[in-house]
Amino acid sequence: MVGKRAAIVKGLAGLALLCSMLLPGGAAAIGGPEIVQRLSQQREANGIPGGLVERPDWSADCAKHNYYGAQTGELRHSEDPSSPYYSAEGNWAAESSVLASGSSWAQGNPWEEAPIHLIQLLAPPLSEMGAAENDNHNCATTWPGYHPEPASLVAYSYPGNGVSGVVPTERAAESPSVPGDQVGLPEGTATGRYLLAYLWGVDPSNAPDVTATATLATGGGAIDLRVVDSTNEEIGGYMPQPSAFLIPAQPLKPQTAYQADVTWSMEGAQLFEQRFGFTTGYNPGEAVVPIKKKRSARCARYSRAARSLRRRGAVARRHHLEARSRRLTRLARHRSRQAKRCRVHSRLS
Repeated sequence: MVGKRAAIVKGLAGLALLCSMLLPGGAAAIGGPEIVQRLSQQREANGIPGGLVERPDWSADCAKHNYYGAQTGELRHSEDPSSPYYSAEGNWAAESSVLASGSSWAQGNPWEEAPIHLIQLLAPPLSEMGAAENDNHNCATTWPGYHPEPASLVAYSYPGNGVSGVVPTERAAESPSVPGDQVGLPEGTATGRYLLAYLWGVDPSNAPDVTATATLATGGGAIDLRVVDSTNEEIGGYMPQPSAFLIPAQPLKPQTAYQADVTWSMEGAQLFEQRFGFTTGYNPGEAVVPIKKKRSARCARYSRAARSLRRRGAVARRHHLEARSRRLTRLARHRSRQAKRCRVHSRLS
């Protein structure tokens, strides 16, 4: 296994518990090939190389470890050889994978708010993997499926450049710690969406020395951004190298465009400049302001204008200004028709 063992997810908020081998509503558990396909699609949608190949043998190993975890009540990266549920294959999967319990791909990537897990699953070098969802547990291999680096430097990000609908807020939760613990944003803190940055093509012997600095900005100016890169002594060994977490200290604004700039350096010399932009959407469950409220306000303005024009027309008649009165009356009728049409459209929308 390359690097440290993958971290273990714990209690991802908002994900429903599974019954053994069943998803909510009684649907069958999602199989390894579909899990790998879903992850490939998530990567490709963000400009990260997809086309992941499922290894059925690795998926079977993951299923064995999921069974071990369900029978022993343990969620860890090894198996006790003295346990009747132990298997060498399951133990290999435990050492080589990200793990989760009480979550399902039916609700999306189980590690979406577990950044250390996610940065492994979305790493550009990943090309083949095994995965299993069974016995209320999830397992997906990472390190064994990384392939050699390309000949030239190329950068990737999550979200990818130009992606829209990015969730503005994240409350990261995982074990042994979340990256925010390193920069004053402990587990459970409502931050902006963790942004993942990768530099691919660095010589493996140099990769541990590559650092990242970054800024994040919107039309309103710079954002308070905390950066944790793979040189970090506490969690760098869990991260693909080189890579970085860009953590907005506060939740991002909905429906807002942002631009991130990342500078990758080694021993003070700049290696690569990376830039990517994205647009936020809404947090799950947030109500979008209905368009009809704006339209209703416009309808009211038309009605007020019609009443004002009628009053002014009446005053003109009293002063025997017939031409002015007729003109104001025509304008009042026009505004009344606009108000009526506006109300009809509001009811239909």
